[in-house]
Parts: sequence; C-alpha cells; structure tokens
Amino acid sequence: MRRLSILLCAMLLLSACARDKGNGDAVKMEIVPSEEPLLEHVSSVELVPIEEDEDHLLGSMLAIKLLPDGGFILADHQNLNIFRYAADGSFLNTVGSKGRGPLEYPSIHNEQVRGDSVIVFTQTGKYDVYSTTGEPLRECDIQNPGMGYYLVGDGILTYRGYQEKGSPRVLFTAGDGTQTPYLVTEDEVLSLMAGWDVFSETKDGTILFIDSFSDEIHSFKDGVFAPYLVFDFGDYAIDDQFFKVKDRMEGAELLLGSSFAVIAGYQEGTRYSLVQVITQEPHAQKSTRYCGLKCPDGKWCWFCLQNAFSGKDFLFLSLSGKTLYTMVLPESIDAFSACFASKIAHPEIMKKGEDAPEHFLAKIHLK
Repeated sequence: MRRLSILLCAMLLLSACARDKGNGDAVKMEIVPSEEPLLEHVSSVELVPIEEDEDHLLGSMLAIKLLPDGGFILADHQNLNIFRYAADGSFLNTVGSKGRGPLEYPSIHNEQVRGDSVIVFTQTGKYDVYSTTGEPLRECDIQNPGMGYYLVGDGILTYRGYQEKGSPRVLFTAGDGTQTPYLVTEDEVLSLMAGWDVFSETKDGTILFIDSFSDEIHSFKDGVFAPYLVFDFGDYAIDDQFFKVKDRMEGAELLLGSSFAVIAGYQEGTRYSLVQVITQEPHAQKSTRYCGLKCPDGKWCWFCLQNAFSGKDFLFLSLSGKTLYTMVLPESIDAFSACFASKIAHPEIMKKGEDAPEHFLAKIHLK
C-alpha cells in the first residue's frame, strides 16, 4: 500500500484572531505573516540546555513527553533512542533500548507516558512498557496494528487511517477483546501514514484525536466516540473529489497537484488549546506549518514562528498547562526577533564556545 509522506520543514508565519462560533460551526484558519499574536499571550520564554555526550546524542526527529515530576522524555525517532531528563535538562537515564529482542524496540511509532511508566509503540504490532527509570516491565502484542495508539483503561485506541472501503479508521479494543469501530471509510482513498501523534488527553480524561485528511477533531470518553471540533481551511480544504477516486495513484496525483491542509496535532491545556496544521502547495518539495491558539477569551489567534525559530530543528509544539514546549538549536535562538528575544527569562544561559549546548528545550510560558 502506497503511503503519502508529507515533508515537514520550518513554520510559515501567520496570524489572525477569529472567534470559535460554536454550535458545530468551523473555526476558520486565516493567514497573516507575523508571530506577534502569540507574543501578546507570552509572559516569558525559558530555555533549558539539554545535557548531551557522545553516548547520548540527539537526532532531528524528537518527540517531547512531559513527566509528572517536571522532568521530560525525549524520544529520538531517527536514532531509536529514548532519554529521560530532569527539569533542568540534566540527563538521567535511557528508557529501554533499540533492537529486535524481547523488550527491545526495532522502531518507534509513538510514545505515551502513563503515571510512572513509558509505553513505546512500535511499527511491528507490539508495545513495550518501561519504568521512567528505564527498566523493562512487559511486552504486549497489538491485536489490530495501525498508525497510532493510545492506552485507555485496560483497552487500547488504534488509529488505522484510510484503508480499504468499509474499514474503520479508529478502533477501540477493550481489555476483554470487545471492539468498537468508528469513522468507517466509505470510499477507497490513498492511505496516509501519520508522522505525528494522533491522540492527546485532556485533564478530565477525554481522549482527543485527529483523522488524517479530515478537518475535524474527534473525542472518546467512557467508551463513546463523538465529533468534537471542526476547522475551515478555506482554499486549502481537500477537494471532495479526492474521496471518490478508486485508484490510489490517481488519488495521490490529485492531492499533490493541489493545495491542501491536514491537522497535525491538537491539544488542550488549562487555559489554552493548540492546533497545528500542515499545508502543502501543488507539487511542492516542502510543507509549511500553521498554529492556532484558542485563548481564554474564546478567540483563536493564529501564528507561526518561522522568524523566531528558523531552521530545520523546529519541531512540533507541545502544550501542557499554560506552557508551550519545543526543541530549538542555538542558531535558531540567534535568529529570534527582538520582541521574542526580550521574553527570554535568563539570556545568559545562551553561552557560546565549545561547551555550548547543542539543543535547548524552549518553554514558552503563557499568561
């Protein structure tokens, strides 16, 4: 099955404020080239230097998972390493190890932090459970492999994506094996491999998830699936014709020959919500990323941090509480706009020379 890979690179600047209309109406994405709307909601930027040595080097495909004690996990999907750090960026331990033996991961699909455990889902239809201190605990097979996973209670949510006609894109398998399908594909379309986390969880235990080509966010709680939120991508909306083609190659050509947008992540914090949208122009070799922040007053402020965080290192933002998290390189910090640089709480941390950190965790604290 042919899979479409959307190329990710630096963020495109955009900004606007639009009110969520509610009652199922779509939230409109608007494009304005400035990061200033975000800065209006930023109280400070904290830079945490990441401790590295020759045995614990980081690649370019990093996922950030926050821990209850204030520390964090960095999952390196490129080098197949998972490292644990203290809140100040000091290295603590490796979580598990790559390999093909028992309780080793030959690949990393996505990760989940659950209490004092780290779950690593692989692309081989299994997941491994480790303690945050790195000890292997157990290995479990996944009954219906897919493109993204999330443990819920004693069951598991699986995102399977667009596959054959009549196949559910999302499946919940309870601990007793009972299955609940959701979003059954009515047409045969190109399968899309998700390159980002499909699932997120709110403080009340609601699981939110994105759906490849769809402009909708969906929810799952207490065994019930439901639509949650809709976005309006305007000229970037995928044409309905795409969902009617029968040939996968024809579908790929139709999609890549047009402007289109897909949701690449959605999270809710204590006061803010964050959506990340990937867009691609016809036959382009790169994509652009837009972010929308729903503020406490109900308005959506759209922005992009290309000028503030330039370079290939800009990864997905992660929202927790009232803080946005992302990884940055020193050269990106040098490219900060004056307004953004003025928000850095301790600029002296950006030391130069041979001992300078190669990676920083940027904590963007919101008001």
